[in-house]
Amino acid sequence: GGGWGQNSYQRMEELAQKTEKQCAEELASVADWRSLARWEPPSRAWQREAAITVEIDASAERLLAVTDHACASRHLAAVESCPVLTFSAADAHRNTSCPISLVDFEEGDKVCRLPGGHLILPECLQQLVDNARDEGKTACCPLTREELPPDTSKRQIRHFATTPLEAIGLDRWVTLVPRSSLGYPPAASALGFDTRAHPDARSKVARDMHSRLQMDAEEFAKQYNTSSVARCAFLLDADALVADESMATCKAAVAELQALLRELTKQRERDSSFVREALPLILRRANHVPVENLPPAEKRSRELFVLRQLAEQEACVSLDFMVCLLISTRADADLRAANPFLTTDAAKRLCDLLVAAILHASRVGQANRAVSEARALLKLLEPPSGAFAASDAARRVAASAITLQAQTLAEQVLTRRQYVSDDGGINRTAEDAMYSYDPRFLTFEFTHNIVLRQAQVELVREFTLAVREGKPLVKQMLMGGGKTTVVGPLLALLLADGRTLVLQTMPPALLEQSKATLRAAFSSIVRKRVFTLSFDRSSEMRWPTVEKLRRAARNRGVVLATANTIKSLQLKMLEKMDELRDHRRKQHPVMEEAMRALVQVLTLFRGGCLIMDEVDLLLHPLKAELNFPIGARHPLDFSPERWTIAIHMLDAVFFVERRSMCVPFHQSGRAHAVLSELQRVIEQGYEERALQRSPHLVLLNAEWYHSHMRPVMARWTLLWLEANHLNGLSLEQIEAYITANGELVSNTAWDAETEAAARAQEEAREPPAAASSNAAALRRLHAFMERRLDARAFKLLNLASEWLRTFLPHCLQKIDRVSFGLLSIGEYARLLAAEPQMPRSRFKLAIPFVGKDVPSRASEFAHPDIIIGLSVLAYRYEGLRRPDFEQDVVALLRADFEKEVGPFPLRKSSQLYESWVQQAGGVIKGARTAPANAGAIAASAIPTEAAAETGGGADDEDDRVVLPLWLLKQSNDEQMNKLYDLLHRLPATIHWYLEKVVFPQYMQHQVCKLSASGQELGSSMLFSRRLGFSGTPSDLLPQHLGKCGYERGSDGKMLHVLTDPHVVSASFEPAGWTVKSLLRSIATAEPKFSALIDTGALITGLSNKAVAQYLLANGLGRWCEGVVFLDESDEKMILVRATGRVLKLSQCGIAVDKRFAFYDQIHTIGMDIKHSLNAQAALTLGKDMVFRDLAQGAFRMRGIGEGQTVVILIIPEVAQLMSRQLAKVAGTEGRSDTQQKLMLLQPSGGAGAGA
Repeated sequence: GGGWGQNSYQRMEELAQKTEKQCAEELASVADWRSLARWEPPSRAWQREAAITVEIDASAERLLAVTDHACASRHLAAVESCPVLTFSAADAHRNTSCPISLVDFEEGDKVCRLPGGHLILPECLQQLVDNARDEGKTACCPLTREELPPDTSKRQIRHFATTPLEAIGLDRWVTLVPRSSLGYPPAASALGFDTRAHPDARSKVARDMHSRLQMDAEEFAKQYNTSSVARCAFLLDADALVADESMATCKAAVAELQALLRELTKQRERDSSFVREALPLILRRANHVPVENLPPAEKRSRELFVLRQLAEQEACVSLDFMVCLLISTRADADLRAANPFLTTDAAKRLCDLLVAAILHASRVGQANRAVSEARALLKLLEPPSGAFAASDAARRVAASAITLQAQTLAEQVLTRRQYVSDDGGINRTAEDAMYSYDPRFLTFEFTHNIVLRQAQVELVREFTLAVREGKPLVKQMLMGGGKTTVVGPLLALLLADGRTLVLQTMPPALLEQSKATLRAAFSSIVRKRVFTLSFDRSSEMRWPTVEKLRRAARNRGVVLATANTIKSLQLKMLEKMDELRDHRRKQHPVMEEAMRALVQVLTLFRGGCLIMDEVDLLLHPLKAELNFPIGARHPLDFSPERWTIAIHMLDAVFFVERRSMCVPFHQSGRAHAVLSELQRVIEQGYEERALQRSPHLVLLNAEWYHSHMRPVMARWTLLWLEANHLNGLSLEQIEAYITANGELVSNTAWDAETEAAARAQEEAREPPAAASSNAAALRRLHAFMERRLDARAFKLLNLASEWLRTFLPHCLQKIDRVSFGLLSIGEYARLLAAEPQMPRSRFKLAIPFVGKDVPSRASEFAHPDIIIGLSVLAYRYEGLRRPDFEQDVVALLRADFEKEVGPFPLRKSSQLYESWVQQAGGVIKGARTAPANAGAIAASAIPTEAAAETGGGADDEDDRVVLPLWLLKQSNDEQMNKLYDLLHRLPATIHWYLEKVVFPQYMQHQVCKLSASGQELGSSMLFSRRLGFSGTPSDLLPQHLGKCGYERGSDGKMLHVLTDPHVVSASFEPAGWTVKSLLRSIATAEPKFSALIDTGALITGLSNKAVAQYLLANGLGRWCEGVVFLDESDEKMILVRATGRVLKLSQCGIAVDKRFAFYDQIHTIGMDIKHSLNAQAALTLGKDMVFRDLAQGAFRMRGIGEGQTVVILIIPEVAQLMSRQLAKVAGTEGRSDTQQKLMLLQPSGGAGAGA
């Protein structure tokens, strides 16, 4: 039995192997579908006559593809499958009676001609169509059984070309009312403010800007005051409707609204029925191959084509392909290439029928939107209690909501199609008009289920014309106009022609949104690949990337990249050229290969087109610079003094909060006296609002610093100079030099040699001028110093002077984690994953931030002293990170300890460690006593707010007990956690770490650098064709871009809306505010806020998710079901109150009136989140904001001025800052607070100045 089973198994294995081999051979043969026409059948199956051969046109063997996407114009034709005729004797050769009713035709009767030429009565044809629809079928000719496509009359074509919903008879439902008759106050043609007297507004650019704003305000006032408002004809006076206690007026309006709903629903059903009938018919006819009554050879050719379609060896025409045909210049030929047996006339009729189906489908979408708005209005007209509230305030709110909703409904119903033009001439009637349109616009509307606005169509046409003429163009379009979601994708569709690389760039915060928008736009119907190009200094260009870019251009794809990526490519090529030219370096073939790849990429750029979104931000002179330092690294000159003075200067500032000194002047009575005086001055600065207390000390008034704070800091600096052995000058002379105050030495009697040297300098001045007493005294001081001091002494004095006059006020004006900061561990990991060769110095030193909690991906501070100062501040504010503490501080201490000799407790490292623990309020295990001031020191080692939350520091004795250094093991997580909590914010530990590790290792200096800015993007250096758009563009553009094309009336509208007290109001926050008190006031506000727009970057120290959690936990949860925020990947997320989970906004299903949105500072530009029609937003005002920031932030509320409102939150420090600036402008009396704020926020010199 066993032998039989084994043999049987072997036979089965052999049979299986033979079967698999045979299947593989057959599959390989079938896979070669191009040889199917020449394939011979097996001899054992059937034998075909050898004399018969079949050849197929090579064009039928290609995969389906349209020739191009360049068709810019098509005629809009009516689709009449059975045209209506007047019967006459000439038609007697056809049929003389209706084939259905059998009624004889009389001369002059209206008859319909069927596709086969037969005549039928119109009522019989309609009955035929209705019966087919009732059965869910397509009507057919009763004689030939040919399918009858649905009709689109000339009247319907006129509706589609103008106002699609005109088909329901709009005159009954909606009307246009002149704005002047509604009682609205007219828009003022004057600006309402004049900034020309301000010192910062006297430059030519600023004067030109003021003149342009004045003209635009006049233009907007003219447009606004003569415009009309869409209204529902049955709801012209919402106030009277709400005031009618009998509800009779309301019931009449409800009846009319319900009638409108019925008409919209009927029209939607008619259009849907048309689409349901037309689309399957189009596909059947496009793929149909008639084989009857043909010669044998032609019949066999067609049969073979059909068989290959059935075997999926020949592609069948799909709906996507049909729609793409509309934007091809060879649509009929492309369709006949897919089905070579389709006639040219039939192909044209199919395209016309498809256009009609698309227009009906588009109207279905418009009707759906109108139905949605009508139902929302119906809900407002039918209050739950059966009557409107009795109070006047509640009735005003109800009337306002009804008016807004009714206006929205009327505007939706009156929406017009903007890209169809009448080519019929002036002598044609409306019914006989001939229309032409751009099919690319129609296809885009169909894909996105929208109707394009006039401004969008005009802007895209201007851009495409500029590209054809080879001219760069920058245009303005008001926020919310669809620049990112409509204009950008449309330009990608129109400009990608198979030869041109279309590259779109935008600020990093908008990259994910732009990518999602483009992929949604080109994922169906018109398909395009959307690539993201990422490149930085640590990257190497590879040939596969070059080939991908070539394929993107060849296949009409779109490439997305940030501005830094483009500039990095250029700088990388320059760096490679420098390396290849240096004969001292060893050359390698890989370097030349990478260089050639970069050249190919830049060549593609040169022949491509660059589309810049938020162009003003991308080309900003102060924010668009990218630097690549090159060459050998050199130790920083005059170190370590360069960082010891920074630590010394900034420690005095921190003394006010900590009440303790961290530099070695504890025994100096003079030092304590200076610090006491400084504390008094800083407290005075808080009271005068020259300094801001939250989130930390921030300098708001530089003039106040120089007049009040700098003299005290000069006396503090003297201590550092003395400690560095500066000799040869008196204290008054040193202070006079570092403060540039000659009055301190004006009474000094100088020797003759000094006087002679000073007079020689005065006589050598060209032209000679009368010097002030201060300048004369300083000149004599300098002449005296030149004879007494050496180079090192001058370096000490100059360094101290620069810190007092420039570096210190500059650093104190920055806000941590907003304009500078350290990379967190998570941020560093994300950047390192994207840029594996990122220099370690970016992790160890302070780097620029482009917004709150958003570090720059590539930029670094250029000035070494600024890097040092901001790094000291960043570590003092944020503390040591875990890797800093474990891998550097503890590891280095342990290494030093191992090298030292002597008893463990007496070793230098051990004593340093013990001093840190004692300063932090800790206790070393085994020590006899704890320091007497342990609690006070512990409380001072952490920030005030953190101390308040933790109850004043480490109160539990066990939490403060740590092991001595010689017993400390880094593998002991419990002890390392306790030690980290104790020391990571201790100033002594931070200073030691900076002086021993960070600054010596990472402050290496490179003499040369390669630099790129917005000039490279805006000029013809990289791209021959450049387009840019923004809601708030700037006049500061590269010369090659020309002047900005401002949208007429846009700036005027922004100024009108933002200065309207009914739309924008101000709320002054109390003194002593904090981030959390600000959030609590927003969460508990009445009336409620629906959004927080943090343009002023006041919400610091909390992640976006933490802000959402805090808002829900502190009052917002009483009505809000979820808080929308942007995560680290710029994705729209929502924190759901009920579950505490974070979901993508698109997945939540929470109504807009039950949501709250938090826009952090970096996402207050270009971000779109829907809000209810009457939503109110809180907008923060910061010290560094300009008009662009205010306008961009306020217009996150897309319906601002049309029901949505904004409240500006002004903290006392910013209010005082504004008051100081107002004092510089004469004639501000009588102007509103909002007008004054706008006046202060106008950018000076065009570049933008802080408030």
